[in-house]
Amino acid sequence: MPEQISQNLNQAEMAKITSRETRVPKPVELTPEEDSVLLDVLRKAKEAERTGNKSEAIKLYQVYQDQYEAIRTQRALEKRGEREVSAEVLEQSQKVYDFIFGEGVYNLQELYDKGEIIGLDKSQQEAIESEKDETQKYGLELVMSGGIPRADFLQAFKEKYASEFSTEGVYYWDQAQKDINQTEATLNPDRPTSFYTVALKPQGEVNDAHLETMNKTPEQAEAILQQKQAENPDLNLKGLILPEYLLLDAHHFLDTGKHLDEKHWSYLLGEKVTGTERALSAGWRSGSRWVGVSSPSGADSADGSRFAAVSACLKANLES
Repeated sequence: MPEQISQNLNQAEMAKITSRETRVPKPVELTPEEDSVLLDVLRKAKEAERTGNKSEAIKLYQVYQDQYEAIRTQRALEKRGEREVSAEVLEQSQKVYDFIFGEGVYNLQELYDKGEIIGLDKSQQEAIESEKDETQKYGLELVMSGGIPRADFLQAFKEKYASEFSTEGVYYWDQAQKDINQTEATLNPDRPTSFYTVALKPQGEVNDAHLETMNKTPEQAEAILQQKQAENPDLNLKGLILPEYLLLDAHHFLDTGKHLDEKHWSYLLGEKVTGTERALSAGWRSGSRWVGVSSPSGADSADGSRFAAVSACLKANLES
């Protein structure tokens, strides 16, 4: 940002400037033309202040602030492009974040306005809407936690479920404890580092959502995923990662009072363990009142896999 507003005006006079949040996570990169325009306004403001015309100075400083804010908003829109997120998706996702982290910790509308939530692009939305069979449609869109460090999200979720259900909240079996930091999602992440949306099938049991994946090994389920992606490449289908599964479980609990996979397990194909045939698997254990996370490799009649249409993004979005 160009030179900051002068500190010479007294507090009473500065208070006349309308209070407005202008801080951004990263400074806005200005074009030479934008920089020139803003500096011209700033010079005029300082000249008015120097000559004692304080009301004019305040007015010009406000113009300076408004113009910078307008540029910031335009940059956010350019970053977001056609990836619009509906008010309904923001609202239902906000309930989940408030539940896990507490109200006011994450304001999704504000993050979206700043361009920090990557939505589904139009080709993905059209591919989803073209599905006539409601049982096969990826009809539930949620904002995922790419803007929160993985370890922080998992810990916050575990603590919330532990307090909510008076248990451990999330329980990692022995092999899962060893594997949790050796999965593809940890070592070779392919999700945006900003918040992003995914479209999922909303059914609570994996066999209702993805019957074709039941009693398959992770490798066999991955082959099914690749086949479905080849049939409809615009979807950008991926296997779930653990934070996505947990956030979906929280949404399902708030919406229905039940949890995902109370009778089954979902392989998380985004959490394949590097160098092995294993992948993390998750499900709700009703007797223990926690989300169980294991790390099997074989096929079982109670095991299936969940897929999601994930916000397609450029490499620049992954690194920004």
